[in-house]
Amino acid sequence: MKYSECVLCVDALLKSKLILSDYPNASIGEPVPDCSPLTSEENPRVPRGGFGRESGVYFICSADRNVYYVGKATRKNLHEEIWGKLSTPEVDDQGYRQYPKNYFRLRESLPFTCRDAVTSGNVRLGVVTITEPALASLAEVYVQSIYLAREGCLPPLNSRIG
Repeated sequence: MKYSECVLCVDALLKSKLILSDYPNASIGEPVPDCSPLTSEENPRVPRGGFGRESGVYFICSADRNVYYVGKATRKNLHEEIWGKLSTPEVDDQGYRQYPKNYFRLRESLPFTCRDAVTSGNVRLGVVTITEPALASLAEVYVQSIYLAREGCLPPLNSRIG
């Protein structure tokens, strides 16, 4: 499933009658447009302030924007949640960022190719902010469930729903 499809799923969820009846002002934002690469000097900054202090869902994706992982931040802490999974990058001799201490690297039950892509920095980061923090968990589970329905499995780096 592609990142753009996931964004559409979150948007559709928040615009549903079920959500609008209790959260009429809920909306999304996409502060890192089109899933930015993590290896280059254009590394997306996830600031401690700004959208880094918002709630939402984030996506770690392949270079061609296939979703590897869906995560959430429910406490207005996207910065901490994202970097908690990736850890501080190291820069190689050519100026590319790598993530040798990432959360996924030692989880041998997960696909090696996906874990290696994260470690080498050959992934992209997508972020969808959600104005109502209580809806971030629901959005994460919803996207994972849609992924499961469409692909027959969870995203490769998610070991369970939620």
